[in-house]
Amino acid sequence: MLLREDSQNKTDTIGVSRREDNMPDAIQRPKTAKLPTVALAVSVGETEIAGALISSSGRLMAEKLEPVKHKTVKSTVEATGKIIVDLATQSVRERYELKSIGIALDGNIDPESDRITFRGRSGFNWSRVPFRELVEEVLENSGVDIRYPVTASPVRAARKSSAHPLIGLCPVGVARALAESWLGAAEGSRNVFFLSLDSSISCGLVLDGRPLNFWNQVGETISWMPVGGEFAEEYAAHGSLGYHLSESALIRKTIEKWTPEISSPLGNLVNTNPGGISTATIIRAARGGDALAMSVVEEACELVGKTIASVIALVGPEAVVLDGSFAQLMKPFLSSIKQATRRWSQPVAIRNCTTSISKLGNQGVLLGAARMAFNLANANQEG
Repeated sequence: MLLREDSQNKTDTIGVSRREDNMPDAIQRPKTAKLPTVALAVSVGETEIAGALISSSGRLMAEKLEPVKHKTVKSTVEATGKIIVDLATQSVRERYELKSIGIALDGNIDPESDRITFRGRSGFNWSRVPFRELVEEVLENSGVDIRYPVTASPVRAARKSSAHPLIGLCPVGVARALAESWLGAAEGSRNVFFLSLDSSISCGLVLDGRPLNFWNQVGETISWMPVGGEFAEEYAAHGSLGYHLSESALIRKTIEKWTPEISSPLGNLVNTNPGGISTATIIRAARGGDALAMSVVEEACELVGKTIASVIALVGPEAVVLDGSFAQLMKPFLSSIKQATRRWSQPVAIRNCTTSISKLGNQGVLLGAARMAFNLANANQEG
C-alpha cells in the first residue's frame, strides 16, 4: 500500500493522518470527515402534517405527526417548523448531515415566486402565501442549527451563514411521481406520469427526471380534460373528466343505467336501497359477473384508458402509475384499463410505456418529497 511521510505528519495510508507525539493538542486540526446525508421530508395534509427523516436509499429513519388544529397560515407554518426541528434533533441523526428539506403540499405553487394558493381546497383558503420563506423564518428563530447533528464540530457548523438547510416545495402529485420513479412501480424511469383517482383527480409529471412546471403547479387541471360529448353545466365546477371519472360518478352511473328490466343483485339494490350503494359494492358485483356492475366498470376502464392515451400522445412517458382510493378499488380491472389504453394509443408509443397501480401507499408523498430534497441538494452542489 502506498505510504507518504513528511516532516509534520506521518500518514499510514493516503488521506488518513496521525499527529506527531510532540504536536501540541491545542493546535490539532478539527476532523473534516464527510458525513453521509439524510433528507427531511414533510407532507402538509388536510388533517395532519407528516414528517420523516429519509436516507439516501429511501429508508425511513424517523417519523413525526402533528395534527392540523387550525388551517391558518400561522398555525400551519408553526406546526411544520416544529416537525422539522423535532426530526432534525432526533438521536438517529447522530451521523448524518441534513442538506435539504422537501415539503409537499396539496396546493398550487407559482413556479416563479414559490407562493402557495389553495383557493378553499382541503379546507384551506390561502392565496399566494410565501410558505417557504415563513418556514425558513421559524427555523432561523428556533435557536437550533439543524444542518448538522448536535455532535458535529462547531467549526464545521459555522461555515455557512444560514442556520437551516435548503428548502424546496412541490405539489403532492409531483412528490408521488418522484417517489414512483425512485422506489415505486416506475423505479428507474425518468419520464413518469402519476394519476391520482380519488375524491378529486390530480396528477404529477416528471420528464427526464425533473418535474414539468406547468402540469405540476396546477395538478388538478387534468380534471378539465374533455371526455364527454357536448358541454354540461356540471363540468364548470369539476371539469369533464372530474365529473365522469370518480367514485361518485360510478355510483351515479349505476343508478342512471338501472331499469326495471335489469334483474341482478346490484340492480335489486338500486331498486330497493340506492343509498346503500358504494363503489366497493359495485366493484365486488362486477368481479362476480353482475351485468349492471360490469357495464359501469367497463365504461370507467375505457375512460381511464382514454386519459392515459391522451397523456402518452402529449408527453410520451415511460411509465404511468395510478393511485388513489378509486384507482386501488379498480386494481382487479387493470388489464381492462391497459386494453383500453392500447386501443386509444399510437401503436409505437404504447409499446414504450407501462401502466401499473402504486404500491407505495401513504409513504409515497414523503418519499417523493425526500427525493426532491436530495435532487435540490445535488443541484446546489453541482452549481
